[in-house]
Amino acid sequence: MSKLTNYIPLVKFMGQVFGSDFEIILHDISQPDTSIIAIENAHISGRRIGDSLTDLARQFIADKKYLETDYIVNYEGKCAGGHHLVSSTYFIKEDDTLIGLLCINHNTDTLLEAERAIHALSAAFCLPGKGPSGYSERLNASILDISSDRILNTLNSFNVMPKRMSAAEKIELVKKLDEQEIFSTKGAIAQVADYLQVSEPTIYRYLSKVRKKQP
Repeated sequence: MSKLTNYIPLVKFMGQVFGSDFEIILHDISQPDTSIIAIENAHISGRRIGDSLTDLARQFIADKKYLETDYIVNYEGKCAGGHHLVSSTYFIKEDDTLIGLLCINHNTDTLLEAERAIHALSAAFCLPGKGPSGYSERLNASILDISSDRILNTLNSFNVMPKRMSAAEKIELVKKLDEQEIFSTKGAIAQVADYLQVSEPTIYRYLSKVRKKQP
């Protein structure tokens, strides 16, 4: 009886948990030419119990990779059916002696098809960040939300924290906002006062200075 017999139920368990896109294989390396002693979802590669180790598995053993690590994950796999596989191998050891391999081959064809479909849809419908214009729009914003965005954008252009702004900088900010007609929105005076950490009368005073200078 193989030392790996107790792992056979695990192969069945993993095959059912992971699903039909995952092939689970148990190899007994003591019989390399007939190494497969358990396999689930064999439709992926077409292999069956009694088939041999792959060339790569033999290479892992020859290079004694099992002494360096307990497993190797996410390498490219290929099979006769032309499926695109992502494969992983777990080294089953007794002390430092390798006795078997537990291999998982993930058929990624479905994922690749989904990726291509999503890419095609994103190209057709210009998903966020993919459009050529570079513009962004808030469709559920209130008037105050919109004015708040414009105030913040203008404030950020000064590259200085409001509490560190000089009076001249604050007046210049009010001038830029007035040019955008921000103050025609009800409540904008209070918003700007809040952002600049000054009183509303101060904003009215700045605004008066700005408008007096205009021709």
